[in-house]
Amino acid sequence: MRHQLDLHDEAVSEIQERLSDQEARTRAAEHTLAISRETARRASVRVGQQKEGRRAMHGELLAVQRDHEELRMDLEMTLSKLEHMSEREEKAQLSWRLQHMERLDLHLKAKRDLDQDVVVAEELYVNVTAGGC
Repeated sequence: MRHQLDLHDEAVSEIQERLSDQEARTRAAEHTLAISRETARRASVRVGQQKEGRRAMHGELLAVQRDHEELRMDLEMTLSKLEHMSEREEKAQLSWRLQHMERLDLHLKAKRDLDQDVVVAEELYVNVTAGGC
């Protein structure tokens, strides 16, 4: 019976040793699992932050694109107004030049007519003093 008791104690001791080893492996696995869970949680937080950052950047991109389109339309309208103003200015300058040339022509014609009257008057004076008509 002693032999059976020794065998039993030996078997219990062996089972307790295996149990102790199993518990150590379980604790190591639980520790590894805890580390993996924490790593996964941190990765999930980073992914969420990156997604939020991308959403924010996309929102900023859309705002910049809207602003760009508004500025492009403003520039287009301004260029159109400038072209219209330039055309009006060009027409106004052409009209002024034509009127100025007409005034100069009238002034020159009046001066020629006056010069012609003076020449005619001088000829009459010369003829009268020379004993002509």
